[in-house]
Amino acid sequence: MPSYVLRALIGTLLLTSAAGAEEPASSSLARMLRFLPDSSQRSSYLGYVYFDLRAMERAHGVQRPGPGPVPESAIESAGRWSQALRELGRFFPGYPSRTLLALLTAAPDEDSDRQRSVRLALAVDEVAVLFGSQSMGALLRLSPDFDDPGSLGSLLLARGFQAVSPPPVGTAPEGVQSWRARPRTPAEANEDPSDPLEPLVNWAFSVARHEDRIFLRGDETQEVHTGSGGSKTFVSLAESRRYAALLDALAEPSMAQGTVLRIFAFEVLFFPDYAALRSLGPYSSDEQRRAKSEELAERSLGRLRPYETSVLIDQDFDGRAAVTLALVYDDRSAAADAVEALSLRLRTFVPLLTKQPILEIVEGEPEGLLHFAEPLGRWVALVRLWQKEGVGSRSLLANYLFNELLYGAPVPLTINAP
Repeated sequence: MPSYVLRALIGTLLLTSAAGAEEPASSSLARMLRFLPDSSQRSSYLGYVYFDLRAMERAHGVQRPGPGPVPESAIESAGRWSQALRELGRFFPGYPSRTLLALLTAAPDEDSDRQRSVRLALAVDEVAVLFGSQSMGALLRLSPDFDDPGSLGSLLLARGFQAVSPPPVGTAPEGVQSWRARPRTPAEANEDPSDPLEPLVNWAFSVARHEDRIFLRGDETQEVHTGSGGSKTFVSLAESRRYAALLDALAEPSMAQGTVLRIFAFEVLFFPDYAALRSLGPYSSDEQRRAKSEELAERSLGRLRPYETSVLIDQDFDGRAAVTLALVYDDRSAAADAVEALSLRLRTFVPLLTKQPILEIVEGEPEGLLHFAEPLGRWVALVRLWQKEGVGSRSLLANYLFNELLYGAPVPLTINAP
């Protein structure tokens, strides 16, 4: 493995660990942003996704199973837990469903590779995913009470990884561990359908761990962050003006801070022709894409000027579900226009995948706020939607919007709609 890859991995783990020690304990979003690197190079399709598993469990009223076999009386509860976290399966296919299967099929006195894998999978508290046009990375944060530091290494070695010696990186502390994967066939990657660790690591080219953080890389060529070793300074998203402004806006009392369950941040601008291509697929004709683009434009109202970043936030307010869309600008008039445009678009928005108007599952009108983060020179346009009670699962509204960003046509965030 090239040494710069290891330096990138170790630099991320070391510096995000140091930053995390200073974060407010109440801000899971701030913690996520300190985990993720701010890249100076924007790809054509780059985003960040964060899940707070503990917060999601509390919001859904489910309890994480223990590492041992699930008693018959708790099977239904364990199933609800797996269902509550199913959205992670979009990025790690088979997680956490494989964990549930392993728990349901475990022998009472089993102490094996599979049980160690289950304990590690159940120790994951937070997940941050970075994805671009060519690669994906992930950062896992383990529970502070996880007391089996040697398990990751033995589990990775059993799955074909090789331990490597990390080169010195500035003042890197002792205890950093690194592994790299060997090529595996698809059959090898799916040998045990009840292995909960497999979905987390089967796509990783390299893995590094420091204390309670595990970082996975999907390739060996693309740097995870702008810093490399001690020659450059790592800059987190929390230190960037656009995300620091977002944190400042969410601390605004009028926004009524709720618990952040997950966020979806895009570092890319969406246009109707691109949305039409994603909706219809690469083999659609020019005429089909043009018609779809016109359809998407007709369903949009107002106009958004280019923004620095866009963020979708799934929140919980003492049992009430809400979704907040935020756009960051360096101009007041652009941000003010964005509040109006987002509100108008959401009033008429019909997701392509569900065909159900958003207003049918929300309570009241979209709530807008324009916030100025004065020291940062940034304006933030925020629009919040409240999910109606009794219309479906607790995350129905958030899932609808997340699905559009992942697979559909993100009309609310389209720039050049009429």
